[in-house]
Amino acid sequence: MIESDTIKLLRECHAGIKMGVAAIDDVVDCVHDETLRKCLTHCKDEHNKLKEEIQILLDKYHDDGKESNPIAKSMS
Repeated sequence: MIESDTIKLLRECHAGIKMGVAAIDDVVDCVHDETLRKCLTHCKDEHNKLKEEIQILLDKYHDDGKESNPIAKSMS
């Protein structure tokens, strides 16, 4: 049996990763340095892999995850 704290942690990670991907999307088009652009793209790909892994775990435990806090999202 999985602990409820584990599901809460997965939810928070899921929301944080989605917020990170959105933040990268917001800035990547404004980046002029190709090295930085590649780094951001790589980070976004890694975030998306983590998001998929977490989603699999959330699905396994019949949980929909958590949406990012709109206030925290706008502040980032």
